Amino acid sequence: MGGRKVNLEIIEDHFSGQLPIGSELSILIGMDSLSYMVTDASQQLLALRDYQLLLETGDTLVQQVEALLQQDAYLRSNYVATRVALPSRAFTLVPDRLYNPLEKTAYLQALAIAPTATETFRTDDLPACFAKNIYIADSPLLDVLGKYLPRARYYHDVTAWLIGLMRSMETPSGYRVYLQVYPGTLQLALFEGTKLLFVNAFSYQSAKDFLYYSLLLFDQFNLEPTETPVFICGRLIENSEVYPTLFRYLQHLHFLPPPPYLQLGAKWTKQPAYFFHNLFGLVCCP
Repeated sequence: MGGRKVNLEIIEDHFSGQLPIGSELSILIGMDSLSYMVTDASQQLLALRDYQLLLETGDTLVQQVEALLQQDAYLRSNYVATRVALPSRAFTLVPDRLYNPLEKTAYLQALAIAPTATETFRTDDLPACFAKNIYIADSPLLDVLGKYLPRARYYHDVTAWLIGLMRSMETPSGYRVYLQVYPGTLQLALFEGTKLLFVNAFSYQSAKDFLYYSLLLFDQFNLEPTETPVFICGRLIENSEVYPTLFRYLQHLHFLPPPPYLQLGAKWTKQPAYFFHNLFGLVCCP
């Protein structure tokens, strides 16, 4: 079985490992990664650990996640709330006024997407967007999580991202574009004020692909690339091939600042907090 590598570990000095009353656990699972954080009742971040899962031939994400749930002491502790953001190969948002729970399969089948024998449909509420997020989840992964985290609540990673973004907005106006970056995957969201106009995910293999999908959004909504603010979160750094390519066309490019709803400790001063906005957003989920 493949191993795992800790990309980042932050444990605040005042956190002795003894969980304060009201502590919560948030877990974000990617296709080859797992990140989690522990927060107290006042949403102060006490600990964060980011794993890269080194999958080998014959190895599965489910096996790696189960091994971590068995071995990492923080994942085995008792929390007042546990929230998990799930990876998914497909999702779609449906307005509340059009949503029918008996038609879940039809919404994704309209996109030529159907679950396999080991997948299931799930639905998240997005009340601030007046919509439902319908997505496909891996059943064996849900079974393993249910075994070790029987009281956990589950969400699609885009659900956590959007809820966290909307909690971060104070008095926004005009258009704003948000880019959430995973290795090989770009998630795009467009807001006008607090109104969500667009969200989707695209696979990319090069900086040109990344730029194409980003500018496609600008073209579709007749946005001006030199004037519309663009906020980046996720796994993108300035010295990557993608960032300077984007900056040639999008001059109002910003890394998303730390969210106001979460208290980050002293050890975050030099850390890339924008890497973890989708994980941070989980604390805002019901």
